[in-house]
Order: sequence, then C-alpha cells, then structure tokens
Amino acid sequence: MERLNLPAAAGICDDTESELLLDSDKLPESDDAQRVMPLFPHGTTHINNLLAFSCEEGTVTYFNGSMPLFSHRETDVASFHLIIAQFYLNGHVKPADFCRAFGMTAISVKRAVKLHREQASRASLSPAKGVARWY
Repeated sequence: MERLNLPAAAGICDDTESELLLDSDKLPESDDAQRVMPLFPHGTTHINNLLAFSCEEGTVTYFNGSMPLFSHRETDVASFHLIIAQFYLNGHVKPADFCRAFGMTAISVKRAVKLHREQASRASLSPAKGVARWY
C-alpha cells in the first residue's frame, strides 16, 4: 500500500493533513498510468463516488470531480428530470443513489427516465418547425 498525504486545501477534509491509502496492486502495469482521484469542490453533496451536486443562490450544479457538468435553477423540475434521466441512462448512477442524495423515491426516478425516453423518441420522429429545407 502506498500512502499519500493530502493538504486540507484539496477539499477532502478539515484536518491540516489527511492520509489516503492507495492499493497500487490494482492499478494498471503501464508506465504512463495515471491515478485519478475525484476531488469535489467544498460544499457539494455526493450522489455517488463520481458525481456530486451543490445548490448555491438558487442554482443547482452537478459535478464530476471539480468539473461542472450541468446546472439548472432550483425550481426547474423539467431540467432536474432531464439530468437524472441522462445520468441513469448513461449508466453513471443507480436509482438508489438518487434516493439517498435527493430523498426521492425509486419510482420517481423511473418516471423521469420513462418521460425522457418518450420525449426523445417523439422529438426524433417529428419534423423540425421553422427549418428551411434545401432540396
């Protein structure tokens, strides 16, 4: 096991230093292998080990590590359903992760996914309005 000392400025803990154990036996054998450790901004709530969200000044922002992925107004339910459906359909999150993070039921996640699938299929079948066609 390899030990890393991380400063508090990394946003992981409030102590002056923290130890993190890495199991180097599970890392790839390649010389150019890079260790990826997601560091989330201070004040975020974790959805799972790769995704988190924060809510500041009425805006909800979703993060993968320190990189913001998507944001919407706190009152925008349609955008919330869109992003949770996309995270689920892309395999990044399980319904149980949303239940823990947002206090919602699993059926609410399933409804959002179903709604997203129906709207996406309708959008792909309907012609675009106001688009000039050049034949």
